[in-house]
Amino acid sequence: MASTDPRAERNRTRILNVARAALAGSGEVSLHTIAKRAGVGQGTLYRRFPTREALVLAVYRQDMRELVE
Repeated sequence: MASTDPRAERNRTRILNVARAALAGSGEVSLHTIAKRAGVGQGTLYRRFPTREALVLAVYRQDMRELVE
């Protein structure tokens, strides 16, 4: 995360939180739905997470980081 833009970091955090909740409910949730629920455009989501796998991996890493802390 090289970005120091506070808005970008808030968007990233919001996307990850929404994705975590959505994926826990159903692994079939679309990236469009996650972007909409997070209140960001699809371009914002895809800029940060270009693939579904990248988003799932980021959620997993955040979960692991929180467990370690």
